[in-house]
Amino acid sequence: AFIREIIKAVAQGFSSQQSEDIALVLPESLKAELEPFVEKELSAQLGRGISASFSKKIGGGFNIGPKDGGWFISFTDETFIELISAYLRPASRKILFGE
Repeated sequence: AFIREIIKAVAQGFSSQQSEDIALVLPESLKAELEPFVEKELSAQLGRGISASFSKKIGGGFNIGPKDGGWFISFTDETFIELISAYLRPASRKILFGE
């Protein structure tokens, strides 16, 4: 699935620059699909500890950060909309996001 590839690419870039274990927060709706992927495939590919938690507050996308919780990067639907909305004209925002 597409989200697996995005998570993998971000986690690879993240793990190459950070020495700590990685924590992911993923949508609760994708738990059955993503939990085995994170626990087996992704941690084996990266060769480090990765923990995944699942939240009903995340509709799509994910958060990633060091396991110690000092900070995180958000790749959720909400943060994408906030980021791109600032650069769109009102008519474009209305078409794309129904605002």
